[in-house]
Amino acid sequence: MFNYEKFVNSRFSVISDWIIKLVIVNVLIIVMSLPVLTILPATVAGLGLLKRYRDGKSDSIFKGYFIQFTKNLKKTLILNVLFLLTLGMIVYNITTYYVSNQVDASTINSIGLYVMIIFALFYILTLVHVGHVIIYYPHLNVLMTIKLSFVIAFKYILSTLMMLGAWIPTILIIIFLPPLVSFIAFSLPLFISLIVSKPIYTYLKTLNTEGDSNES
Repeated sequence: MFNYEKFVNSRFSVISDWIIKLVIVNVLIIVMSLPVLTILPATVAGLGLLKRYRDGKSDSIFKGYFIQFTKNLKKTLILNVLFLLTLGMIVYNITTYYVSNQVDASTINSIGLYVMIIFALFYILTLVHVGHVIIYYPHLNVLMTIKLSFVIAFKYILSTLMMLGAWIPTILIIIFLPPLVSFIAFSLPLFISLIVSKPIYTYLKTLNTEGDSNES
């Protein structure tokens, strides 16, 4: 006979366990991101740990997080600096071209503004996949990580937009409900992105495995 109460309790237990994990991982990401230079390492660590939980692993949250944090730390730190510098350049140029365009609506200023907006879009879409590429392809160097992230972002643009959309609630929380940021503002969109991107990276890893088998 189907035990409905046992089924409900088991489901409740699983959901409660996931909520606790998401909240703790979220707090760890925030704390480890405070130095700013560790934003990407902290985020990738959370992403890596959530992937392991998604795959059925039972790592200790704190130990597991710091193991993930130290993985590829040098590469994530370098990428973090590059992305921060690029972000600064994008903001500066868009602001400059926008102000210049208000004073003198010339063709050069208008083109410059549109080019920087397009570049900003490329930047954001690439950034969506960087953490996933680091986790699935840890052997890649910094340049190849950026290149592969860019290619995947546009090859699977619909999935990329879905992954990007998962961050909209986070932006709204930061603007309108800052006290809620410490709960699941960062860990939940990361988890959603893992679910959305799983078919993509599973397929790509399968291609890699087949390629290695053919070479051997």
